[in-house]
Amino acid sequence: MKKLSAYSDKELVVLMLDGKMSKDAVFSELYSRYSQKIYGYCIKVCDDNDEADDIFQETFVRFFDVFEKKGDEISAKGLLITIARNLYLNTKRSKKNFIEFDEFSQPVDDYSYEDNELIDMIDKKLQLIPPEYRETFVLRYYQSMSYKEIGEILGITDSTARNRVLRAKTKLQSLLLPLLEEK
Repeated sequence: MKKLSAYSDKELVVLMLDGKMSKDAVFSELYSRYSQKIYGYCIKVCDDNDEADDIFQETFVRFFDVFEKKGDEISAKGLLITIARNLYLNTKRSKKNFIEFDEFSQPVDDYSYEDNELIDMIDKKLQLIPPEYRETFVLRYYQSMSYKEIGEILGITDSTARNRVLRAKTKLQSLLLPLLEEK
């Protein structure tokens, strides 16, 4: 049998559903493929890191319940983002609306001090734009999803996804422009 990393998501699921591969092995492989992307999504859309951690963990807990029911007819990445999104929306509905400016722990590789400072400003200002715009922006630029994929996950059309991303960029520009002009 070839290495797990050589299989597509759909092939892994088929092998698991046929009993040829253990659920734990499939989970480990899918976790290694998508955990950073899902955690990045959670950090960007949530109001604080603790909430993001909780949603991230719950996403993977619920993942296999849904995945086993739907089988190979869905994309693992799309399902994970959808679960994380639904958990985020449920959390958001259940708490008061307020904004906190917590520091984000985003791994940064070879960025200069100025780049890091700009990334921090963008992350903080991202929390100030409406959630539907923030979410599409995060999916587009932090998760590298197409407008079609965003539309499928959010249940909106491709053009609505494109418009929301554009509005998010416009709002971010208006929030960042005064800060950038100061420098």
